[in-house]
Amino acid sequence: MHAALVERALAAAHGPKIAELRQLEQAVDIAASAVEAADEDLQLEAGFDAGAWAELTKDVKPASSVPWLRKRGEQTVVVDLEARTERAASAEEIESGQFFSSFIEHQKANAA
Repeated sequence: MHAALVERALAAAHGPKIAELRQLEQAVDIAASAVEAADEDLQLEAGFDAGAWAELTKDVKPASSVPWLRKRGEQTVVVDLEARTERAASAEEIESGQFFSSFIEHQKANAA
């Protein structure tokens, strides 16, 4: 009961943002699943076991992603896709991040 009331209050106050967040969550899940499936397909096609494949590909996967920055008024925030939220960006994230216009743009920048 309490959870339903909270959900209704949040939807009333932040409906469009919650909808956007849910779309981002779905996009992240789909993208992660597609990347994982493609990686597994490549591993199997190449004939490597999982450990050998991980060792072979460790240098071609990005060590860290380019942070996704947004402006909220005067504040710069980072889109934290793992936590599925926005938070204040650190100085390092501001230095290395980019202002992406969409999730797809963020994924393209982090695909290399």
